[in-house]
Amino acid sequence: PVFPIRLKYITGSVYVANVTIHTTGEVLLKNFQNCVGQYGYSSCKLSYHDKNIQLTDTIERLGIKEGDLVEAIDSECENSIEHSKLEFSFTPTNARSSMLIYLKTSTEKMELNVYWSDTIFQIKNMIQDLKGIATNKQSIIFNADELDDFYTLSYYNIQKESTLLLESKEITIYVKIETGEIIELDLTTDNTIEDVKLMIQNKKNLLPIQQRIGFSGNEPNDY
Repeated sequence: PVFPIRLKYITGSVYVANVTIHTTGEVLLKNFQNCVGQYGYSSCKLSYHDKNIQLTDTIERLGIKEGDLVEAIDSECENSIEHSKLEFSFTPTNARSSMLIYLKTSTEKMELNVYWSDTIFQIKNMIQDLKGIATNKQSIIFNADELDDFYTLSYYNIQKESTLLLESKEITIYVKIETGEIIELDLTTDNTIEDVKLMIQNKKNLLPIQQRIGFSGNEPNDY
């Protein structure tokens, strides 16, 4: 299960990250750096109960629980910069205060009220409720990158009034079999060739081992 913890910046600002017991120190550090933006200390270490968090440590190994506080350690930074010289262009968002973001599709632009600690999968569930698009058929893009289901808005440094792009993963392909018959298959971009073979089996009772699929003169790998 996913649960929120707090990340405390050197200035005293506190951010929220959703984690699992398997989240590593490396992912946590990346989350912190995304939160503080371009003025963050890239060489800082994170600490929990006065113990440095190693990149390979997991939340479970460290004993971090829901709501616990993880801190950035200024004294461990190399080439540190005086805090007074920094000016931050963003405002930290409390985990319990909602914010407005925009979701743009090929046909419309909609508003979503979200929390900074929401995961991308939770956003996809909101979209499913609003538009009836299954979560596995959604691809959410921000700054030209596809967002992972299990990371939070805070991880990607998505701020108030940011715009996300929603693209459909659903595609239709046509498969011509040896008899000349053409069959139609509805897929998502995540489907493998093995998945396609199983769909063909369901339609034409051909075992995957009996199938060879060709595309543009090549035989794609099952995976």
